[in-house]
Amino acid sequence: MWVPATIEFDGLTWTNVGVRFKGNSSLSSAWSGGTDKLPLKFDFDEFEGDYPEIDNQRFYGFKQLSLSNNFGDDTQGLRETLAYAVLDEAGLVASRTAAYEVVLDRGEGPTSLGLYTVIEVTDDTVISRAFGSDEGNIYEGDGQGARLSEGTRDQISSSFQKENNEEVADWSDVERLYDVLHSSTRTTDPEAWRSEFERVFDVDEFLEWLGLGAGLEHWDTYGGMAHNFYLYHDPETDRLTWISWDHNLILGSGFGGGFREAPGGSGGGDAPVLPDGALTGPQLFDGGDGPGSPANTTLDRAGVGDDWPLIRFLLDDPVYYARYVDYLRQDAPLLTVARWEATLRRQADLRAPFVEDRGALDGEVDALIEALQQQEDALATFLA
Repeated sequence: MWVPATIEFDGLTWTNVGVRFKGNSSLSSAWSGGTDKLPLKFDFDEFEGDYPEIDNQRFYGFKQLSLSNNFGDDTQGLRETLAYAVLDEAGLVASRTAAYEVVLDRGEGPTSLGLYTVIEVTDDTVISRAFGSDEGNIYEGDGQGARLSEGTRDQISSSFQKENNEEVADWSDVERLYDVLHSSTRTTDPEAWRSEFERVFDVDEFLEWLGLGAGLEHWDTYGGMAHNFYLYHDPETDRLTWISWDHNLILGSGFGGGFREAPGGSGGGDAPVLPDGALTGPQLFDGGDGPGSPANTTLDRAGVGDDWPLIRFLLDDPVYYARYVDYLRQDAPLLTVARWEATLRRQADLRAPFVEDRGALDGEVDALIEALQQQEDALATFLA
């Protein structure tokens, strides 16, 4: 539910800005924990129909902003910052991020909610910046149909939320992706299947993301959870492009921190302990390939089953598997401590004045860097 609020920043004021809660586990866990630090979304002209004076109101060019409460990430958002920076340097479509202190005044005086990570919204400015236009269909994947597994075609419309062009009840581009993905030519004529598949889907973008996702241990997405990605139908190419989202739980983080699998390998992690009231069991782990499963983020993805066909079918194809490994080799320098340690420590210095315990923050950053080192070593072993 959107409600109007006044937002002040750097001496400027925006009136009647739409504010609402966002998130799933990040919201339910914060709510059940009794904290006011809830994940938020801003829409600066949500109420322009009621207040014509804010027509097309923008915050430095942004209509919307997503405010992550850094749930599960005691580095105060460095995981989101790192993941999007890695994706951007690889040349993939990626949001921009920044750290903000949020101060809330309900009318009884200002109260600091602490640090948030503000993330550029995919369907606001990311796609238009990356593609030069956002006229094509934008979908957010969330639900069983987002697996694209056999038998889920009739769930596509309920699992791929349209972020634009809502007046047209048409999911034919995603349905076409499903049909080609499951075509019998995949096994009878792989070359023809690859040719047709690449006409409907940007395979290279996906394979490169898949490798980076494994390197970053991004378990809370496709392959383990049927959410946290977007698809964009680029009118210029007539293909769907994969766009990654929500990276607060990468590199060893679980719900509240402390979870990681054996780096690059097969299992070893315990399922995270969740706060009271948080989603559990099949709601959270989504069919068994959740964060406790060794299948989700191993570098070879060997344990991912046919219920995640975009991974399984592509990596079972020797041509695509070779291309996947080539992307891992190409992007290996982006998954190194040498590339990111100075940046992470500099970002920690910026956040330090807004945290109560600088020592604890430094310890969390050390743990993040150690996790990155383990993945760097695992990737080197895998490629060797």
